[in-house]
Amino acid sequence: MKIAICDDDPAQQEYLESLLRVWGKERRLPLEIACFPGSEAFLFRWAEEKDWDLLILDIVMGPMNGMELARRLRKEKFTSPLLFITGFDEFMAQGFEVEALHYLLKPLREDQFTAVLDRALRQAPQEEKLLLAAREGQIALLPSEIWYLEAQGHHCVIATEDREWNLTESFGETEKKLTGPAFVLCRRGLVVNLRYVAFVGKTELEMDYGMRLPVSRGLREKVNQAFLNYFRKREGSP
Repeated sequence: MKIAICDDDPAQQEYLESLLRVWGKERRLPLEIACFPGSEAFLFRWAEEKDWDLLILDIVMGPMNGMELARRLRKEKFTSPLLFITGFDEFMAQGFEVEALHYLLKPLREDQFTAVLDRALRQAPQEEKLLLAAREGQIALLPSEIWYLEAQGHHCVIATEDREWNLTESFGETEKKLTGPAFVLCRRGLVVNLRYVAFVGKTELEMDYGMRLPVSRGLREKVNQAFLNYFRKREGSP
């Protein structure tokens, strides 16, 4: 689920992101969260990326406030849920004009926030599972669940948080199914999901759980750049 937080208070950004991380972990839901210090920063990103599942907005920001941003986005066919979190209740009626999912007042009640997030989740497009042929039978996995894909002879292995799956299809067949900027080839016969990469070095990378995987010399620069680009986007950098 891809969520944007638009608030000019860094402490509030950090607080909301921490609540989102807890909520996502409890629901075993991978989250991509980006924080923006103002409306203009989000619009800059919006010009390139339209696939946000939820936008969390403060209202009192300048020079373009959150309500003005919401109106502009609705005019530009932004159909995803909008959640206002603010210390001012006089804008509440205007929230209906932009079809806001909800309007929460500060100080934020965590139970209310969680309930609204659950509503937003029900409205978000669901990630499509991949159907893969394994020795145990047919399996269906979300792309975001896959940590890496590795060739082993004529077959391959897909690793997830819980286990490794021995596939009966070829590496090439499976690699074609792993699309998007999160997946990168780091050596021949090895594709990793950057979502779970903690460190990229000159000859290897390290996954979040400590496992180290090799990076070939010829692909080192490409892997490093893909890693930087992926996390810059997640953090909201232009």
